[in-house]
Amino acid sequence: MKVLMSIIAVTILLIGFLACERVSQIVQPTELAIKNGNNKFTVGVILPLTGHISSTGQLVKTGIDLALSEINAAQQNNLTFKFIIENNNSTPEGAVAAINKLVYEDQVSVILGSSTSSATQASFPIMEVSHLTWADDAPVFTAKVDDTNASDVPMPPKGMVLVPAGEFQMGSNDPRDRKDARLVHTVYVDAFYMDQTEVTNTQYKAFLLENPQWQKGRVNAEFVNANYLKHWNGNNYPSGRGNHPVVYVSWYAAMAYAEWAGKRLPTEAEWEYAARGGLAGKKYPHGDTITPQDANYGGSVGDTTPMRKYPGNGYKLYDMTGNVSEWCLDMYKADFYSTFPQNGVARNPLSGAKSVNKLMDNFTEVNRLEPRVLRGGTWLNSAYFVRVSCRDGVLPWFTFYSYGFRCVKEK
Repeated sequence: MKVLMSIIAVTILLIGFLACERVSQIVQPTELAIKNGNNKFTVGVILPLTGHISSTGQLVKTGIDLALSEINAAQQNNLTFKFIIENNNSTPEGAVAAINKLVYEDQVSVILGSSTSSATQASFPIMEVSHLTWADDAPVFTAKVDDTNASDVPMPPKGMVLVPAGEFQMGSNDPRDRKDARLVHTVYVDAFYMDQTEVTNTQYKAFLLENPQWQKGRVNAEFVNANYLKHWNGNNYPSGRGNHPVVYVSWYAAMAYAEWAGKRLPTEAEWEYAARGGLAGKKYPHGDTITPQDANYGGSVGDTTPMRKYPGNGYKLYDMTGNVSEWCLDMYKADFYSTFPQNGVARNPLSGAKSVNKLMDNFTEVNRLEPRVLRGGTWLNSAYFVRVSCRDGVLPWFTFYSYGFRCVKEK
């Protein structure tokens, strides 16, 4: 019996060795990797056609070891990754905290593509995390990524994430809400890329240096008020605030920056869809409640805060509520929702223009007496006013200590 077991063991080792040799002979194996920021950790190689993992590895992040234990590539349009988390004090609470940090805060994504050519790689954000299970004294979770048309999916532009196309319920049914946010309507938006953070002082300075016509003291007075870039000294923002959101910028100035960056402002529908982060019917990006640990609101900090200080939402977008209110593309109309189909779906709605492109091409001709939409609330607003459904409208030339913006880009 011992001899037989030895023969079986040797056979298994030999098969494993030959499998590894097979991997080395593949001309273009598909690489599976985990990406965290600028660091990429290869955790396996998928053999063509089989979807079988030939090798495993570990990702170490903040004392957490992630070991890839299984890949299920049976379904056509998604890959499911099952991970085991170790070194988390072996408690369910520790595991949940580790998973939430990894998926929703640390910007981890999955890369599939040729291991020899970065140009053919595509990055897929983790779209869904299953309920936590416990096995062999180690917590296990499953993460799903959408790899539909994988070979055709480009990498998101730097600093942006892909917000997938879809329908959502826009607005609020809360009778306490202002009439302009009621009632809920079904809206569809196409996929788009969105800046993960609000535009910072550092980014806005780069724009000013290349566009002197928008510099403080030179800008056309039709497009701003006297407080434009109030705390700047010429082209220099206040010391130590490079990673804070730029404020005291008008809608016209935000549009000019977006055009320079090869982007645009989001429509109001795009903004609310992205702010919800994939959650349906919730008041805030993280659920129905909010605390000072979730966002900068209620005057608890007393000023703007730097980017990524608070957790991102389900799309890994930061400060979608609080910090600064964000300019949107649309003209503000209190009755805008009444123009939506009552029993149908509003597709890519836009207020105040026939098309996005026409508005971007002629934004300096927009009537300065027509208010534009602001969304998200500010660091000073109460919890009520930083809900994702809250709307506001301000004249496009007006600047304020809590008005900023972020950009989007067509997919």
